[in-house]
Amino acid sequence: MSTAIELNPQQRAAAQYRGSAKSLLIMAGAGCGKTRTIIARTSYLIRSGVDASRILMMTFTNRAAKEMKIRLKSEVGPASYKVQAGTFHAFCLRVMRRIPTSFGIQGLNVIDVDDQNALMSLVRRRRLGKKDKFIRKLVPKAAELIRYYSYCRNTCQEPIEYLSHHSDLSQEYIGLCSEMFAEYQKLKLERGYLDFDDLLEVFGSVLEQKATLRRDLAKLFDECLVDEMQDTNPLQFRILKQFSREGVRLFCVGDPAQSIYRFRGANFEHVYLFDRLFPNSEIMMLSKNYRSFQEILDLSNWLLNRSPLDYKNKLIAHRGKAGRIPGLIDFDSQFEEASWIADTIMVRYESDIRFQDMMVLVRTVF
Repeated sequence: MSTAIELNPQQRAAAQYRGSAKSLLIMAGAGCGKTRTIIARTSYLIRSGVDASRILMMTFTNRAAKEMKIRLKSEVGPASYKVQAGTFHAFCLRVMRRIPTSFGIQGLNVIDVDDQNALMSLVRRRRLGKKDKFIRKLVPKAAELIRYYSYCRNTCQEPIEYLSHHSDLSQEYIGLCSEMFAEYQKLKLERGYLDFDDLLEVFGSVLEQKATLRRDLAKLFDECLVDEMQDTNPLQFRILKQFSREGVRLFCVGDPAQSIYRFRGANFEHVYLFDRLFPNSEIMMLSKNYRSFQEILDLSNWLLNRSPLDYKNKLIAHRGKAGRIPGLIDFDSQFEEASWIADTIMVRYESDIRFQDMMVLVRTVF
């Protein structure tokens, strides 16, 4: 087991917070040590006597969850195995499998994207039947229908309302798509299937409706730590609200300038509204950047300062200045960009430039 993680003053203040706030939001800029801080906070709680089995760590990808588990083990040793760490979907599935009747679930057959597309294709064929080929071309394919429906559900929007404002479909086809969504959902229930959106939707709605179940589940945890808070969608956010209302302390780390899951319904505005949405909360900043030189950060700060949103964090480079200004290069595709990066690295390597300087060049350009 290692000793405590080395932290800068801002990270330490967040990780070792002992104030009265029940909910903490750590606004951490790019390269400012978000994961380091959330691991340090978990380690601090365990070393302070919090039962590790009463700590819940939530993130958005299996890869991120695995990394957190590895890093936490290096800090607290075997105690890390008691911490429940994983994605929102994995947590919901784990709970629902233990008490399926409480969630009105008869079996838990979770289907993947391929199964979803196959089921929606069946619905689409049934609905369109022998309609004119031109009409069939106007109706979105199964995969696109799944994307539309998933987005509606994750953002808690009615399909007709969403499609009316965010698609080029006519009202006739919007109504048809909405009917196909309903039939898709009906077929899933009849066959005992759940998709990944169902896991979040059923879990959150049942907790809202069943106060006793919500309280009993919340009693299992003292602390809930959330990584990449800016990528929560309304369904995930609803789950956090249910835990918070029952007294579970929240420690959320995120940066609205780094939201990358908007296409899945993520709403970075949760970060800006945090202190209004969660009573008795406090917001702390991480502004020391360990990734870039100050010239890059000056450009980033300048751009963010012109945003209509009030982005208060001003990043400061731990590495200081590079002595040159950033360059801007346009590429026609991601393949052209990747090729340029590889060629540039090879040139620096053949010129016997230090690896650190190669990274500096690539990061300076971007």
